[in-house]
Amino acid sequence: MSNRYVIILVLILAILFVLSLLSWIMGDGKLSELGLSLTTQLIGVVLTVFLVDYLLQRMEKKKQRPRKFVIYIEICVLFNRLVGLYYKLYSESVVEPSPVSFVEFLREGCIEKALSYSDIRKEPLVAPKTTMINYIYNEIIQLERRYDRIMAQYGAFVPPELGLFLHNLFRDSPYFSFLKHIQFNFKSRKNLPYPKTLLYFMGPPDDGFKEELIKLYHWLLREKKQLMKHYPELISPSEPTYCGNPKHKRHLRYRISEDEREKQEIEYNEWSNRRRNK
Repeated sequence: MSNRYVIILVLILAILFVLSLLSWIMGDGKLSELGLSLTTQLIGVVLTVFLVDYLLQRMEKKKQRPRKFVIYIEICVLFNRLVGLYYKLYSESVVEPSPVSFVEFLREGCIEKALSYSDIRKEPLVAPKTTMINYIYNEIIQLERRYDRIMAQYGAFVPPELGLFLHNLFRDSPYFSFLKHIQFNFKSRKNLPYPKTLLYFMGPPDDGFKEELIKLYHWLLREKKQLMKHYPELISPSEPTYCGNPKHKRHLRYRISEDEREKQEIEYNEWSNRRRNK
């Protein structure tokens, strides 16, 4: 029952209750009896209405409990897969330790560093074996499919705030749309003197994309707190995960050497200048 209808109902019942109470106390004979009868009936109506409303709300809450939990878990997995992709690239290509905070990871240019030092010629450690470009493309497509499945199954029950974050990330984001064309970008540029790093084939995320990710991260933290408060029996270890650890040992499997990267940058800049001057 909405707050508006509750207020209207309370006002009507309050007016009737006052009138019946005055009739009972101040009236004579039949008027007093009628006032007494109405007063007792109104008390019964009030107790019945609010008791029934309370029970209905309780039943609805129990009904929504599994659905809210499933939506939280699904969004958590979606978030973790996207963030995990960037963190894996960072941990395997950047010498500097990663920030502890996820927000710092985004705002301190860590994704740009990861893309600048990730060599597209290296093979990611996945099975079956594949190229770096195909690996990134498959991850992006799997993210989009998971988003589509979540919205198809739970779109009617997704909170508007969450729906907006997801839409801005996976539907309205120019950056995410650009990522889906990474294979085309590679094929069209592989014979040109572009540096062989991911930055030139998938580009850095724009500030809008990062901010939507941060909003989604904070929504997941708030939602987990609410679920723990209202449904502690359903909570699992699942949570929005960022594995930033300054002490984490780095293998740098994907890193391009500094000298080779610098050489490729110089060749690319010279080639770009020649194209512009034609």
